[in-house]
Amino acid sequence: MQFNPQTYKPIDYRTFILGDQARQGINLKRLNILTEQELKIWEAAQPYMDARNDPGHGEIATILSITFLPYFPKAKREIVVPTTMNHDIGFHGEDPNAWQKAVEAARKAGNLKSLNDDAKRMPHQIKGADMALEIYQEVGYPRQEYRHESTDIIRDHDTRHNATTLSGRVMWDSDYTWRVTLPCVEIYSKKLTPEELIEEAEKNALNNEYPFDLESISKKIARIELANTIYYKFPDQATQALKPNYSQELEIVKKFYSNSA
Repeated sequence: MQFNPQTYKPIDYRTFILGDQARQGINLKRLNILTEQELKIWEAAQPYMDARNDPGHGEIATILSITFLPYFPKAKREIVVPTTMNHDIGFHGEDPNAWQKAVEAARKAGNLKSLNDDAKRMPHQIKGADMALEIYQEVGYPRQEYRHESTDIIRDHDTRHNATTLSGRVMWDSDYTWRVTLPCVEIYSKKLTPEELIEEAEKNALNNEYPFDLESISKKIARIELANTIYYKFPDQATQALKPNYSQELEIVKKFYSNSA
């Protein structure tokens, strides 16, 4: 399936619910895009999700992974969706405020990439992979043949020391595209100006080098979603901030909100 940016529908923030209800998956469930088995995985994993006081991360990443899937026909949905749902559940049980404090400290030091340190990332990956396997065994999904690939992806989704499958790339991209969405911005970057948000998104999500880069189509979608976030959060400043480098994306977002008013 070819990507046509003119027909892409961004996340509609006019009806999107933030906060604890997003942690429960209210927006995801309302979209009615999960299969019966995926919903069972969601319900089993949900109590462990968004444990860094980042409600909506699991939900948004899952929505994005399903959005990406048609453009990657060789990726397996039976791997991608459960893996995305479970990728960060290993943070459960840790200090829920620790990550936001680490982000603030890294931003103050001008080095958000310091958060990629193995010591900060590895523990939740290992723990999360074990927890995910228990959930898969409990639910009976995904099939046995896909479970180890899923847990391998979770075990290395932030550190990325090893090559991954296309299913893994889709999960990776949904996780990084979360960084340009409104819920993420409201949690981690609420005080930044539009220009600062764009600069930070480019440095930490859009323009990374392999293996932290986005696939070409994922990057196009992420650029639109960044414009969507800026346009919704800063209606009076969005045009000035986005026009230099995101004029096409801005027009797509404006058209979307105008046509669906």
